[in-house]
Amino acid sequence: MKKWSILIFLMSIILIPGGCKSTIKNSSNSLNITKEDEKIIQQYLDTKTNDISSTKSGKMYSAFILLGTDNDKIYVWMLKEECIKDGSDVIMTNGVSSPVVLYVKTGETGIKIKSHKSPKDGEEYGKSIKKLFPQNAIDLISNISNERMAQLKEVIKNRVKEDIEN
Repeated sequence: MKKWSILIFLMSIILIPGGCKSTIKNSSNSLNITKEDEKIIQQYLDTKTNDISSTKSGKMYSAFILLGTDNDKIYVWMLKEECIKDGSDVIMTNGVSSPVVLYVKTGETGIKIKSHKSPKDGEEYGKSIKKLFPQNAIDLISNISNERMAQLKEVIKNRVKEDIEN
């Protein structure tokens, strides 16, 4: 009986700390994103994320919030809207707001985006967020406010106005 007590005691010393220890993966923020990189990201989100949201009859515009970086990944929150010019007004007809992981290659000339992934919809959303994003990006995702979303919409409206004027 004493042997079992000692064995249980030893196992609890070994297993409890190991079982309670959780590894939280955070982005390293090791990539320094330049203004030129931001333009590349925006162009990519505008034109290469049609699997997330695509145009029906207008032109797609995006704006984003940088959530973090790793050596080969950039984590962003993307707002992507389809815009149609109606006289002097611009109408946003459909769009999406979603976190996105951009898989990148870096070089002397900046970043090159190879591909992207976004979380699955519905019941799979939470699980796929945890799989795709580090904890510090998840924390930022869950704190994106209506005010920040309004700022992203304003960025898109300004981009559309610039496009119309040029």
